Amino acid sequence: MGTTAQGFWLILGVGLVLLIVAALVDRRDRIRKERSRPGTTDPTATPDYVLKAELSSGTLPPLPPAIAVQESDAPHLALRLLDDRLATYSGGNSVVYDAAVLVLPNVAISDMREVVRVLQRSAAADKPLLLAVFTVASTVHETLVANHLAGKLTLQVLCDDDEAQAGLQQLAQLSGATPLSYAELIADDVPPEVYGQLALSVATADPPRAWVVK
Repeated sequence: MGTTAQGFWLILGVGLVLLIVAALVDRRDRIRKERSRPGTTDPTATPDYVLKAELSSGTLPPLPPAIAVQESDAPHLALRLLDDRLATYSGGNSVVYDAAVLVLPNVAISDMREVVRVLQRSAAADKPLLLAVFTVASTVHETLVANHLAGKLTLQVLCDDDEAQAGLQQLAQLSGATPLSYAELIADDVPPEVYGQLALSVATADPPRAWVVK
């Protein structure tokens, strides 16, 4: 009886060892196959996080010289890019061409619902939008950046840190935009005539810098 029990446990132990070995071999083979597939990476070689500088460096093309040479003669505005993640060229440069310009002085956008219809129309028209506003809430900030990074919007957001908002007024004059009030915005009273137009707008967040070409 004792011999039978010992034999049973011996067979069971050997079976478990063989099962574990088989599982490890299978796992090794699966990892090897995953590594060999095009477009796949070894998960163990992927860092848990990336730094902001690493995210922005080396992924965007340099600002074309044909754009850079225009800056010295262009009007500079006391405005800044909302976030350098909105950049389309290296150096934190956000560039939009032939953009519709919507100027919102004295407006603090606190909820995406306040601008969602403006953004939807811009996306449907497949036209770049320059949204110039006094300030935006952090949740709106992150949502706008996320949609830009996802390619959902061709968007440049400029903010005015000065209480006098001279930069926004100057932008409205240069682009031909009609400044819009908060009440008009939330009522979606935003007819095509209130938009301005610019051939080129270039801006950075750090340092704060914006210049435009009519």
